[in-house]
Amino acid sequence: MTRHDPERRQRPTRWWDVFHTAGRRSHFRRSSDLEASRYPIVDRHDATTGVLVVLVLLFTLADGVLTLLLLDHSYEEANPLMAYLVERGPLWFLAGKYLLTAIGLAVFLVLKYYRLFGTRLRLGHCIPILAVLYVVLLVYQLSIFRMMRIAQQPSGSTPGLARVGPRRDSRAPLTKPDRSRKEVIE
Repeated sequence: MTRHDPERRQRPTRWWDVFHTAGRRSHFRRSSDLEASRYPIVDRHDATTGVLVVLVLLFTLADGVLTLLLLDHSYEEANPLMAYLVERGPLWFLAGKYLLTAIGLAVFLVLKYYRLFGTRLRLGHCIPILAVLYVVLLVYQLSIFRMMRIAQQPSGSTPGLARVGPRRDSRAPLTKPDRSRKEVIE
């Protein structure tokens, strides 16, 4: 059977066609297509992958903010590259962290079907793994903050019910504090 239809590509694809032409290849039709190419690339990705990419980027920003807060409490950054960016300033740190993650995710998306180390594990499988690892990291960082809050409470007090400041007399006006008495915080 011969094909009598005219060639569907009358001209080569231009670089700006990416902005107005939707790609059609979201997966490979045949396993031989997947095995034949050293770097198999797809044009489109499913919604789940898109949601995971956005989540990983949001988790990256949350991790950066929590890391900066922990650094204010005398913790140290273990990653030497991130420690260098922290020394440059918080915006350098957040921008560097975000850009490195975004570039890595772009590579993961482009080479989604690339086999890692010749195994069945593909680069696209790393995106959900990365999202889960970020959730574990964020839970760990939040648990550090919780432990710091518990450690700062006086002994014998109930967690979550610690007094932050002196008690106000309910009859005292809020605009003029009573400065004649000095209260001692336990």
